[in-house]
Amino acid sequence: MRSKVLIMAHAMLITMVLVFSMPAHAEKHDLLTPLLVDINGWEGEKAEGMSMDMGNMKMITATRNYTKGNKDITAVVFIGNSAMTQGKMQGMKMETTDSRINIKEIDGFQTQSVYDKKDKSGSVVIFLSHGEASGTIFTLSYNNIEEDKAMELAKKFDWKKMKATVEKLR
Repeated sequence: MRSKVLIMAHAMLITMVLVFSMPAHAEKHDLLTPLLVDINGWEGEKAEGMSMDMGNMKMITATRNYTKGNKDITAVVFIGNSAMTQGKMQGMKMETTDSRINIKEIDGFQTQSVYDKKDKSGSVVIFLSHGEASGTIFTLSYNNIEEDKAMELAKKFDWKKMKATVEKLR
């Protein structure tokens, strides 16, 4: 019983340190959530965001879920550690019986798509910026959608505007 109390006290102390060490400008995600626009014909939940600054580890995200019948997508703008957001690979295609991977440039942005043929699910990743300390990606994860339709949905988001907004946050 005493160890449970100590663990709970330790967890509360860590939580308080994290909360009070966050800077006053922790609402940077509010600049990202408007980038997750309404999509005609889709029901979109309210976009949510998070800003975290722990010294040399910074992360800002905005997320929005959408549904249309049995189809669903999740759109995310993520600013974080450059190791998490680097995508410096040349064009590549790989296909198996079950899946397909494509890495290519679209509209000046490097993209990566992964598609599960059986489940009609996957993700599209757009590399918006690459910096020494941080980078930015936009991802669209999807279920019950054909790969080409998922890319069309990803293009409904303004990647150039996302990139410009992110540059303002640096």
